[in-house]
Amino acid sequence: MNLHAISRGVVLYFGFIFVAMSFFIFQGFQLTERVFTLVLLGIIILIGFFTGKKAGEHAGLNGFIIGIITSAFLIFFISPYTDMEWGLNFFIIVVWISVTTISAYIGGKFDVVSKSFKMPKTEKE
Repeated sequence: MNLHAISRGVVLYFGFIFVAMSFFIFQGFQLTERVFTLVLLGIIILIGFFTGKKAGEHAGLNGFIIGIITSAFLIFFISPYTDMEWGLNFFIIVVWISVTTISAYIGGKFDVVSKSFKMPKTEKE
């Protein structure tokens, strides 16, 4: 487990959410639920991918922890504005954790593959 990668993922999450909220405010919140969901899903996939690249060996575990933390933030932010449906919240948490774990695993594997394609450095004489 890489705590630096986890903290970086959480900070990236807030950064991307603030950028997305700025976009939503600029659009006057005239977005469909589908677009809103796709933006949130894209954000969490990017965060998982970058966290996996940073974490390296235990990318899936780091993605799982990022998923738990960010889904908790999502539930806490949404809960004051909606009725508490525990089944729906559990479903959101499971989907959120699954997406971050899978994307972090892919990011970790992508980092391993990209490191294997790098040319070795040669010393200049």
